[in-house]
Amino acid sequence: MLKQYIKKYCAQLPVRAVIFSLLFFCSGYFSADYALAEKNINFSSWPHEESDLKPDPSVIYGRLTNGFRYILMKNHEPKDRVNIRLNVQAGSMQEEDGEEGLAHYLEHILFCGSTHFDPGELVKYFQDMGMQFGPDANAHTGFYETVYDILLPDGEKESLDKGLLIVEDFAGGALLLDSEVERERKVVIAEKRSRDSSSYRTIVSTMKFKFPDATVSRRFPIGE
Repeated sequence: MLKQYIKKYCAQLPVRAVIFSLLFFCSGYFSADYALAEKNINFSSWPHEESDLKPDPSVIYGRLTNGFRYILMKNHEPKDRVNIRLNVQAGSMQEEDGEEGLAHYLEHILFCGSTHFDPGELVKYFQDMGMQFGPDANAHTGFYETVYDILLPDGEKESLDKGLLIVEDFAGGALLLDSEVERERKVVIAEKRSRDSSSYRTIVSTMKFKFPDATVSRRFPIGE
């Protein structure tokens, strides 16, 4: 049944090199991104396809005809809930000079108006489903990925349909309205200000000291 849902909602999405994971997906944070940042990574294949390590046999890997990839895994915790993660294999390392922070900005804007949701509607949509924006619906941007995370209240057909409709818009339905781009600017600036701690500044300074000529030291996702 889950495969049918994936094919229904994702077969026509204008997305390249995307991982769709249902119930379970592990994505990296700063340390993992540092290790990957300067490597030539093949995002069109699964890691285990280029390794002698065998994947967990309980995990189902699939690829649609348009190249859209997905992972399915049954998980008993949290009980009777479904976790959908859309992993777009693009982040701050795909930015050019002068575009610093653009990938992270786009992550924000995708919540601010799309094909099926006008600006401001998505939060109420989550609430009507019994979800909270933040704990149950969120996103993050890394050096090589942007991940949209939705934790559905249950695994019923109605919830899956609604959750996958959101994913469809995240993947290819952003309106990118000028008014929302400008409004979200204040939110992004506030987030950047909240991260401006001594520990974060230490990380940035260390990266620039250790890798002064590496692009990664100038591509922190939050931007300049």
